[in-house]
Order: sequence, then structure tokens, then C-alpha cells
Amino acid sequence: MPALTTGKLYFTRTDGSGGYCTGSVITAANLNTVWTAGHCINAGSGGGYFSNFNFVPDTDNGNIPWGTWSWKYANTTVGWANSGDPHYDVAAIAFYPQTARGSMQNFLGAQGYRFGYGQSFSVTDFGYPQSGYNRTDFPANGSRLYYCTGQTYRKSSSDDLIGLSCDMHHGASGGPWLTELASWGGGYIVGAYSHRTVNSSGVPIDIEARSANHGDGAINVYNDVSIR
Repeated sequence: MPALTTGKLYFTRTDGSGGYCTGSVITAANLNTVWTAGHCINAGSGGGYFSNFNFVPDTDNGNIPWGTWSWKYANTTVGWANSGDPHYDVAAIAFYPQTARGSMQNFLGAQGYRFGYGQSFSVTDFGYPQSGYNRTDFPANGSRLYYCTGQTYRKSSSDDLIGLSCDMHHGASGGPWLTELASWGGGYIVGAYSHRTVNSSGVPIDIEARSANHGDGAINVYNDVSIR
């Protein structure tokens, strides 16, 4: 912990291509739920759900120390699925227990959550970035787990997106923003990396990472998936 609860989330897009994001095991009644971003499971704007989700926790440089969990059920918000609205870019996936290790939560541990608590927290953000803002040292395949620390803030009085000064980008999507991270590695998920402002080539133009506000939309997704 917290690396044990954080991992790479692999998937197959609707066009058949493969990709990955970052996700975190979250405390849930089913003992097998991963929290991530909506665009990590669904193309948005009516583009449909991805498939073949696999979660590989604590992976490092291609090592798979605790095996792979395969998916059972995934869901995101209507706002993301139908409109691609970044304000609703949250998702969760229920997984089957592993034959060898059982449930995620019992074997790996899990992070708590605080949804509906606003936008201002001191957080640690974890992710497997392939790129970032003015960074050349992130591995191109996103093989290492990185983190940022800082204070989050509301984007503006009229925009409830959560902002954080963090240089991680591609591959870090869905990575947990944890508050009250204890010395033993447990904390509370209050956000997940969603997006940032980029230029026409998709390169970040500033240091501001953003998360959807984890309010009613996040609560609804969690309530649905956590009991599957």
C-alpha cells in the first residue's frame, strides 16, 4: 500500500485497438471494485463501452507480482457515456476474484472514498504516465508508477472541476487522488485524473491536471458497481 492498490487497467477499445489507464482498488461490498476515469471504459459521446478489462496491480517494469484480475461489469455516468462531458468523467469496474488469491480487497487492500465533499483537499495522485508537461523521463510504455502531491482546488466559481498541479498525462488517466494518505498507505479517493489542456498535437500546455468533481455522479456509479 498504496502501490498494492494501484495498477494498470488494460482494455480493448471499440475499434479493436488496445490501451491502458490507471486504476485503484476502492472499498466495496463486492470486495472487487476498481475506480478509474470514464474515458478509460467508454469512448463517450455515444461511442460505446470498451471491453476485455484486466487489472494488474503494483506492476513495475513489466513485472506482474500479483497476477491479473478479469472484469465482470463496468459502468460510467450518463453524462460521460452520452455527451463526453469531462465533468462526469468517472467510472468503476467490478472484477471476478482470482482463483489463486481471491478477492482484490482481501488480498491487496483497498482505498476508502469521500465523495460529495467538495474540491479542496491535500492529495497524492498516482499514475503510470507515458508523457507529461515538459517531461522527457517518463518511460514511453508507462511502465513505472509515479505520483504528485499538492493541494486541489475548484476550477472556478462556475466550474466544479478539480484542479491539481501535476505533470503526469497519458497513461495516468484514472489514477486515484488520495487524501489523508496514512503512513501505512491507506487514504480516501476524492478524485481521479481526467484530462488537461493540450495543444493541437495533444501535448499539455500547462501544469494543471483535472479531475471530475466526485459528487452525485460518482456516488451513483459507485453504488451501482460496488454491489455487482
